[in-house]
Amino acid sequence: MTTPSRLSHETASAAGETPLTTPWSESVNKPLMMLRSFAGNPAFLIFVAYNLANLGNLIFNMLFSRWMGPSLFGDLAVVLTVKLSLVSIFIAVQMAVSRMVAASGHRSNHLLARLHFYGFCFLTLALPILIALAVMVDLGGHIGLANPHLLPMILIIFPIALPLCLLRGVVQGLMDVTGVMLSVGLEMAVRLIGAILVWKLGGGIEGITLVIVASVLAGWAVIAPRQQARLSIRKPGQQGQPADVRLSAFVFACLPFAVLQFSQVVLLDAEVFVAKMAFSAVDAGYLAATSLFQRIEFYACFGLASVLLPSVSAAVARGETGLRQAIPIIILFLMVTVTIFAAIWIMPDTLITLLVGEAFLPARELLPLAAASASAFTLSFLIATFMAGQGNYAGIWMIAACVPVQLGTFLLATFHIPFFHVFDLLAIKVTCQVMLLIGMALLIFKNGYKAHKKDINRQSLKLKKGDYPHGSS
Repeated sequence: MTTPSRLSHETASAAGETPLTTPWSESVNKPLMMLRSFAGNPAFLIFVAYNLANLGNLIFNMLFSRWMGPSLFGDLAVVLTVKLSLVSIFIAVQMAVSRMVAASGHRSNHLLARLHFYGFCFLTLALPILIALAVMVDLGGHIGLANPHLLPMILIIFPIALPLCLLRGVVQGLMDVTGVMLSVGLEMAVRLIGAILVWKLGGGIEGITLVIVASVLAGWAVIAPRQQARLSIRKPGQQGQPADVRLSAFVFACLPFAVLQFSQVVLLDAEVFVAKMAFSAVDAGYLAATSLFQRIEFYACFGLASVLLPSVSAAVARGETGLRQAIPIIILFLMVTVTIFAAIWIMPDTLITLLVGEAFLPARELLPLAAASASAFTLSFLIATFMAGQGNYAGIWMIAACVPVQLGTFLLATFHIPFFHVFDLLAIKVTCQVMLLIGMALLIFKNGYKAHKKDINRQSLKLKKGDYPHGSS
């Protein structure tokens, strides 16, 4: 005998309709569909790409710290710091370009094409002057390099960094997952595999430095042909093309992101330099070890900011708020944060031994404070990026205002409070970062309340004009 539920199912099938699903099947299928949607989200894929690159960086440091020894690895650490500093100069350009491309929705832009071509030419011509000045003033010696050849070699990155960051800004603005994964992944693969091969073949630290330069070139070259064809140089005002942005407006658009990058460097790493001036070499070394953990968490989430900015900008251009685009970013941030705190709670000794060696085991007591400050700052950075995507730079200015507060408190406390310890220095940092996060939360709540109130007023105005909802009388 056919039951009524089965009869209705068969009738729907015969009529060509989709059979009704049972509550049980819905409860199973809905989470699976959400999981598939989340795994296919561009934010998640770009997050994975950046963190695979971070994993490669971690393996690179772990291998060469053991193969080189403290003295030679110290030179390599300085080389990597110079490389990061040179690239960071143009990260502001990358963020501004990604926001501009996402908001406009087009690739072809005369200004970007000129910056890509003429910027590279100008910086290439300036490179010999830069290298000559660095050699004349012995800049390498002043920053602690024992080998005088390393600084001129790593400075070759300077003209390549601008086109690399500019094109990465384009692919991130377009949410081109393939372009981001190719650029970031190939750069790390060339650096890690090439450095291992060069070291095993006897190339030394000079060979590794050249491999680092080649890796940046590879990160640019893999996306350059496709993007250069789209960033074709044309006459300004040509028919059928979107209007160009003026250079002055573009520089002004880069300024907030330059301030954000500078503030990020100071707020994350300033205590290391203060510790070197005020504490023993051993205590300063322990603090430097904890700064590595802070950078791991921040750069694990930096890829999220790279996705958040263009996705929110594109949403705002469509008349949305960008909150829907921020949800997967917050979920991924929480996943990273919970994982790091769990690892610190469960196996702090294993983490320290694995990353920096047994000599730094006394630094275990600093790890919870370091993780707390890194988590608070990373979330503040993401909030500021979200607001910047909406065209509101108040979050960036608030982060910048925290720089003199935190740095000034460091210096006053370190040199005027007796028996001051590195633990106290990190406690000050956590306090500053938590207060900054509270301020950022209040700021975004205030902006959200204003937007909600404006929306209510807009709806009220429509009702007064007689624009009633459908079906009302």
